[in-house]
Amino acid sequence: MLCNSDPSIYSNLVEILKKEADEGKARKGASCSKAFVWLARSLDFTGALFQRLVADPGQKMEQLVEESYSITLKPWHGWISTAAYKVIV
Repeated sequence: MLCNSDPSIYSNLVEILKKEADEGKARKGASCSKAFVWLARSLDFTGALFQRLVADPGQKMEQLVEESYSITLKPWHGWISTAAYKVIV
């Protein structure tokens, strides 16, 4: 792991993200940067879902999930991921 290679420099996420960006690795493969972006997107989805649950507790869960997915994750998913999502729901 990068943080173990030099803990004095890579002791926090910001430094790791900077290193990946500087080396051009942020968008390639299994980078920490890509994982961080998807974590943020997943948290956006969860937040949107909770907002809908609070705003309309009588609504069907499937509808709330669909609405939350459409505004948070769907714009970033290709057709394969979108199809997989529909199967899961």
